[in-house]
Amino acid sequence: MYSMYFTLTSVCNQNCTCCPYTENDEIFPEMRREDVENAVRKASEDLRKKGKESAIAVVLSGGEPALYTELPMLIGNLQEMGAQVHLLSNGECFADAGFLGRMDESVDWSRLRVTTTLHSHEKEKHEAANRKKGSFDRTLSGLHNMDLRGAQIIVKHCITGTNYRDLCEFYRFVDLEFGKHVPLYLCGIDYIGIPEERVKREKIGLPEIRPALERMFDM
Repeated sequence: MYSMYFTLTSVCNQNCTCCPYTENDEIFPEMRREDVENAVRKASEDLRKKGKESAIAVVLSGGEPALYTELPMLIGNLQEMGAQVHLLSNGECFADAGFLGRMDESVDWSRLRVTTTLHSHEKEKHEAANRKKGSFDRTLSGLHNMDLRGAQIIVKHCITGTNYRDLCEFYRFVDLEFGKHVPLYLCGIDYIGIPEERVKREKIGLPEIRPALERMFDM
């Protein structure tokens, strides 16, 4: 499987404490939809010419890729090319009926994979991490909307110095909220580019995390 990664936009509707983007970073223009499609088409043609497997996995990221102006059309066109599309989204926009309607018109949900980060099972802690009031409920609603439409949703949890003690409770919440068919990815955060004061607050190592991980795996 040949993989391609596109940062469609640097615009986001959240302001996560673990994000390397800051308020001082320049907002760059959206990628042109045609440029993304042409790059994927060319890669597929080059693979075929070389006699290799031409299947392509395309990761669409941001910022928040759901804010990308032509996202539904882009996903639909990539799927028509045979690409497997994986969206890295905070899920908020998928709580909006208008946005869902535009996605319904263009996208084969059963062939769409979406990974969404939940910072905590508690609303206040989740919203403290992404600094966006009301985002917890909208993200959960968005995830359920995608799940009901047949998308493969994945819940991602970035373990930090703030939330690592709550792993058991978080696992229980995800299991009850979504069921066994929804994978849970546990990971650390990339400290490169994050302001020093945030790194000091969030940085955590495996020795500190291990007891909480072992309790969670024993559940």
